Amino acid sequence: MKKIIISIAFSFAALLGGFATTACSDESIDDLLVLYSNAFRSGDIEGAKKYVEKACQKNSEFGCYSMGALLIREEKYQQAIPFLEKGCNLNSRDACVELGAIYLQGLGTEPDKAKAAGILEKSCNKDQGHACYLIGGLYKLGDGVPFDEKKAVEYFYRACKLGVPEGCITFQQLNK
Repeated sequence: MKKIIISIAFSFAALLGGFATTACSDESIDDLLVLYSNAFRSGDIEGAKKYVEKACQKNSEFGCYSMGALLIREEKYQQAIPFLEKGCNLNSRDACVELGAIYLQGLGTEPDKAKAAGILEKSCNKDQGHACYLIGGLYKLGDGVPFDEKKAVEYFYRACKLGVPEGCITFQQLNK
């Protein structure tokens, strides 16, 4: 009788283990992001990456951005690019500005200022102030885009209105 009970207990545990695995794979994006936040705050970066990678696979723009940002912290720029690209395509303005900065500086890839400009413009159009500031600088220098001081001033003004102090300073300098 004892062997039967132990056998049933192991079968039940295996069955529950199967359910637990299924439940974990069915976690919502919100669940995954809460788990990410808890792991990140406790210093478990590898655990945090696991959760945001799953969230990104489920098309969470924040999950993709966060995974890219964690990889950037580790200076794994080339690995961050696909996550930031997906996040940007899912309309994360923060993923777009990070991706634009990577292409602008050539981190983990060849510099591509024209590509960076397109990405930064997309992010600026979603009211990401730092993207507006960076694209303004490209127009001011004619770097990756045609030189256009009027456009540069407009982008610096937008950056200023979106709370980027450098945008305000540059806007004021160009309007003297």
